[in-house]
Amino acid sequence: MTERWATEVCGDRWSQRPEEQQAIRVIQQLLESKTETQTAAETLASIYEARVKSGKGEPYYLWTIIFSAIDQLGDNINNLKLLSKMITSMSKLPDVLDDHGEPIRSDINKRIYWREMPGFAFYLAEATMEFDYTEGRKDKTWESAMRNYTNGNVFAALYLRDLDESSSKEFGLMRHYCLAIMRVALEVATDTPQQIRRTEIHVPQAARWIEIAGRNIYNSSKANLNSTGENVIQMRIGGEDGGFLVWTGADGFSVERWTFWKKRFGEIAHFEVKEEVKKLAAQAAEEMEKIEKQTTS
Repeated sequence: MTERWATEVCGDRWSQRPEEQQAIRVIQQLLESKTETQTAAETLASIYEARVKSGKGEPYYLWTIIFSAIDQLGDNINNLKLLSKMITSMSKLPDVLDDHGEPIRSDINKRIYWREMPGFAFYLAEATMEFDYTEGRKDKTWESAMRNYTNGNVFAALYLRDLDESSSKEFGLMRHYCLAIMRVALEVATDTPQQIRRTEIHVPQAARWIEIAGRNIYNSSKANLNSTGENVIQMRIGGEDGGFLVWTGADGFSVERWTFWKKRFGEIAHFEVKEEVKKLAAQAAEEMEKIEKQTTS
């Protein structure tokens, strides 16, 4: 499976530069247990260092390769764990320095290589963390859209869990994406059959965030992180199956919002939806209760 993925990606039109060809094989070796995450991180950084120093462009295609692996090979959670550890290791590598000994920053968002992983979290959300499907599409099936959405969210939750909180910018962005998933899954009205069926897409993703990174999310809730102190802006989310927000409290993380999410998971566990969705929602509510008890004991 990994060999087939590598061969296909190596043949893509956008991956023909030597850097991308080398990067694909490094990631293949990692996922085939032929190299360690730290070694893979160091090798990838060395492959792209000359390009970063020359100012010839962002490592966008490196991120694209990783997102392809998340999508195509992420059904095996061990692959996602390895990729998350590798990316986290890259963020801890020494800064890439210019001729004056100063850290080199991205031209796009001024983030430092590799400490602040320029563009990675942004492109991750764009590539994998939105359910991208409309009826009648020829380039994507419902199944492939759900695979991409599910694998992207599992990876993102792993990445949040693996990140060192000292990586403040990346950590903050991943918390922001976590909030976005919780919002679309648990904070949209469920008054109509269409709105209830919509939970089958989004609630499993929110449940996976709790399963994987629940402690990080609860700690963020207790610390009121990503909050401006203002109430959320009331808006409608989604298309015909969407609705207005039912959470009217403060934006950002809070214990009150955590409690609201737990309540909503419990309610959705009794909706007329697929049994798998009911099970995941119930398990998420139970996990949240367990995290609360373990934290206060």
